[in-house]
Amino acid sequence: MLAIHFQLNRYSVISLILSIFLVTLAPAANAVTKHLSMIDGNGQPLARTIITITAPDGSKTQKVTDDKAILEHDFKQSGVYILYDPAGNVIKTISIGGSEFFGTKAMTVTAITAGAALLLLAASSGGDSDSDSDSDSNIPDAGDPVDPGTGDGDSGDDDLGGAEGGLAGTYNVTASVASNPGNLPVLIDALVLQLEIIGTQLNILQLSSNANFPAQLTGTIAGESFTASSNGTYGGSQTLFQLAGSISGSQTLSFLINVGADGSLPGGQAVTYNATGTR
Repeated sequence: MLAIHFQLNRYSVISLILSIFLVTLAPAANAVTKHLSMIDGNGQPLARTIITITAPDGSKTQKVTDDKAILEHDFKQSGVYILYDPAGNVIKTISIGGSEFFGTKAMTVTAITAGAALLLLAASSGGDSDSDSDSDSNIPDAGDPVDPGTGDGDSGDDDLGGAEGGLAGTYNVTASVASNPGNLPVLIDALVLQLEIIGTQLNILQLSSNANFPAQLTGTIAGESFTASSNGTYGGSQTLFQLAGSISGSQTLSFLINVGADGSLPGGQAVTYNATGTR
């Protein structure tokens, strides 16, 4: 009985060590999350607006503000970030210093140190015999066969693409104008969009043949949030289309369509639509 009790404690220690090391591998450890209020040059809040974020290395990310004009973003590099509104105007600059990453990195080092200490403790206690492990315990030894299945007859690999496959498909979309400072013609009200997802790559095909919306847009998806863009024709003018929003697990789209952020429409103003869709 003493040998069985020790073996159970040993496996508990090993499980704790593995948990600590999994925590240290979390990708969010080197990110600084900020919630920023987005206000335009006239002091008006930019609610439900596409914001372009340029990182210190020159890479660009697009995010949508919430109903209170708050932008949430994970800043993963130290340096200066520049935030732009849909018209390309600079809204804000954010300086992220290396010291802001210290807290999470220190926690990671502490976790690794604790894991190493527990590992040494388990090793120093490992001198007891395992002779009773097979006769009185159901805990498998290293040499025991382990069933790799998931319980449903599959190896588990098919589940890796489950979330992506669940979000892809054909959506019926309705759109309404959210912002139209240039009083441009309203040319988008209903669309049929087919979403194709491979990993983080997103491909959007228009099946509704609206001449004022691109036949295809490409972008990326992370979790349920996505961005996509393409050049197309709007009211006879070649211009830039940008989409940004989310796809919920209930297969509902919620996103913004920004048309003309590059200033190519008459008057140089962009028109923005609120769009929702169901599959």
